[in-house]
Amino acid sequence: MSHPKQEVSIVTEDDIIEYSLSVLFSNLNINEKHFEKDILATTKIEFSPTQIEHLRELIISTNFAKNSVGFGKNGYLYLTAFGITQLKTFGSYRNFLKATQGALLHNVNSNQAVPLTDNLSHTNQNSLTNDGDDMAN
Repeated sequence: MSHPKQEVSIVTEDDIIEYSLSVLFSNLNINEKHFEKDILATTKIEFSPTQIEHLRELIISTNFAKNSVGFGKNGYLYLTAFGITQLKTFGSYRNFLKATQGALLHNVNSNQAVPLTDNLSHTNQNSLTNDGDDMAN
C-alpha cells in the first residue's frame, strides 16, 4: 500500500521577511502588529523561540521595520517611514532588493568605482600600529 506523496514547500528567511513586511504594509491603518501572534501564526508554520527572535532581528536589520516600544508593546513591529516609502515605490521587499542590488552592481562595474585599496593607502600609518592599549594583555 503506497502513501500519497506530500509536497514539501521550502520557506526561506527571505520569504518570511517578505511576508512579514507585506502584512505590516497591508495593515498600515493598524500601525503595528504582534510578530508572533499576528504575522507568524497566520503562516501555519511552527517556529522555535530562537527562530522567532532570529527572524525578528533580520526584519529589524532591513530598516523597513522596528520594534514597538512602550508598555504592552513587547513583540510588536511597525513599519518605518523608510520602509513605507520603499514598499510604495517598489511594491515589495524583493523588488527593492533587486533594484538596489542591481544599482550597487552597476556602480561597482562603472569607472567611477574607487578601489578599496586606494582608500586604505591614505590611512595614517600610526593608526595601524599596536599601541599596547588592546584589551588582550
